[in-house]
Amino acid sequence: MKWAYSIQQKFKAAALLAIVFVLVLVSNLSGRYQMHKLSDSFASVYEDRLVVESYIYKLSEHLYQKKMMLDNCSAYSQADINQQIDVHNQEINQLLHSFEKTMLTEEEADCLLDFKATIAVLEDLEHEHFILISS
Repeated sequence: MKWAYSIQQKFKAAALLAIVFVLVLVSNLSGRYQMHKLSDSFASVYEDRLVVESYIYKLSEHLYQKKMMLDNCSAYSQADINQQIDVHNQEINQLLHSFEKTMLTEEEADCLLDFKATIAVLEDLEHEHFILISS
């Protein structure tokens, strides 16, 4: 009878160890999930905020360079101006395309659409300006 009591105690100890093992395993998996989620959050902040900041800076730089070229058109030949403006316009369009791929709030998306419309109007005005100059 003593051996039956011993087996019952061993079974209880094994069951308690199994429960502890399962709890540790669940805790470990939960921790991994939380770390993965945190990592994704940091990546999102980097990609959707810090990288976007550099896009905005580059956009403003290209717009400023275009403004300087148009303000000083007499210093450049017509072909040089057209070529440089086209290069800046291509860079601006690439940056806007990259900007669209990021996660934007509704307000940011609306502002981006307005900005793209403004850029399109500016490109049309530049084109008309060059047609008038070349005439």
